[in-house]
Amino acid sequence: MYDSFFQSYIDQWSFRPIAVEDATLSVLAEYKNEVRVYSAEKLLSFILKYLKKCAEDFIGDFVKDAVISVPTCFNHLQRQSIKEAAALAGLNVLRIISSTNAAALAYNFNNQKDENKKETNVLVFDLGGGALGVSILTVGDTCAVESVAGNPHLGGEDFDNLLVDHCVVEFKRQYKKDIVSNPRAFRQLRNACEEAKCRLSSSTETNIKIDSLLDGIDFCRKISRQSSL
Repeated sequence: MYDSFFQSYIDQWSFRPIAVEDATLSVLAEYKNEVRVYSAEKLLSFILKYLKKCAEDFIGDFVKDAVISVPTCFNHLQRQSIKEAAALAGLNVLRIISSTNAAALAYNFNNQKDENKKETNVLVFDLGGGALGVSILTVGDTCAVESVAGNPHLGGEDFDNLLVDHCVVEFKRQYKKDIVSNPRAFRQLRNACEEAKCRLSSSTETNIKIDSLLDGIDFCRKISRQSSL
């Protein structure tokens, strides 16, 4: 919890991390107007449980086993935490694989019907929410990993953070009020910035617009792909 990288991200979160009695990292989160303490594994188990239900609804059968992909940069402890979260969600983890390898396997599976398929080299570029992973694989009848590289501190959330920081500064400059001091307003702003980032995938410009963001003040900011933040 006192790691310098961890500390650098605390101000970007709309929740508060804490260390409980057994030194387990947990977070304080508000649910149904009640503040509760959740471990990271418990929070992840909620997501996995939801995905499990979605899969069961889709196939019309019970799901027990799972192969879970994780960022290439995940270490042993991080992978173990994923397994613990899966167990809480009622899943038996058959294997943990890197997300780039999972993408290569999917690519190979989708091309199995090609009778003239030759062994090829495939580059998998995976820019996720929190990490970047790049793998080079030889794909044929099997998949062989030739090289793996990545940056565990570069992902879509970094783009979100740039937008959020920019809007916080602009709001403070215009209205002399600090959004960061209000968790609800900060969470609204972060969600709006993420949505705006996604819209820029198909549009050259968009607006970050939030009614009554803080103390009844409406906020609107135009951004474009060329914006210098």
